[in-house]
Order: sequence, then C-alpha cells, then structure tokens
Amino acid sequence: MIDLDCALFNGDVYEKIERSTATYTFSSSAKDFLMTLLENSEIADNIATYVFGIAKLLSDPACRIIKPITIDYDYIEVEPKGFFFNIPKKIFIRNPTDLKGSPRAFVIYKYTGKVPYPKPFVEGNVINILLSFNCIKYILDQFLYHQFKKTTL
Repeated sequence: MIDLDCALFNGDVYEKIERSTATYTFSSSAKDFLMTLLENSEIADNIATYVFGIAKLLSDPACRIIKPITIDYDYIEVEPKGFFFNIPKKIFIRNPTDLKGSPRAFVIYKYTGKVPYPKPFVEGNVINILLSFNCIKYILDQFLYHQFKKTTL
C-alpha cells in the first residue's frame, strides 16, 4: 500500500500528497472510492456483485486487509521536502526520527530558518489529490484474493 501512495484510516481512503514525503490526506469514503471503480467497465465486470460487501468491509474502522495509517498530531510537513514543524517544541526538523505515521497536515510554506508566522498553519493549507488507478486496483486485488481464499477453504 505504501508503494501505491494510498491507505485506509478509520474506514476512509487516504492518499499521499504528491509534493510531500510522509503526509496523507483524505481522498474519499470507501463507498465513494468503490463507486468510482464502476466507471471502468473492466473493473466493474469483476466487482459489480461485490461492491456493497467490499464497501462495508473497507469502511469498517477495524478493517486490517490493508494496514491502516496512523496520524502523528505533533507534526506538520512543510516544503522543501523532508522538513517538518514539531508543534510541541515549536521547531523545524529535517526528517524526524520520532515521526509516528502521517503528519497532521502538509502546508505550502517555504522554510527560511525562522519560526513561522502561524497563519499558514492555522488555515491548514492542505493539498488535495485525485485517486490513483493503482491504489484502486490494489484494493480490488486484495479484496478478491481474500474472497477467493474464504470460498476455497
């Protein structure tokens, strides 16, 4: 899932922001995510009868078919790549070793070495990205594999 830049969090689909190194942002609910799959006739032929079952499975916050991401609320990722603002310490850190998952946000803010004016952080200037086909295909493959495994046992 990490290689495909998408993940699950509390039953929703999140994708890694293109310009970031570690930050994921909300993309869609699991049901909406699957409904976009039905636009592709090749995929729709394979999952049409399973869509609501897959949606129910993926939207369950306890779903572990795909390892869910965690959110580290102590960090905000900023530009250039690899810089993070540590909220409790109020300092910038390059590639922090204690980062425990995805930072809470990605902000377009050019790090100049000074503690920032807080407005960009308060506004939460987060970049949204579109769903990637590879992410959709991976989730579908995982679901069909587990369905096949259940029916053959």
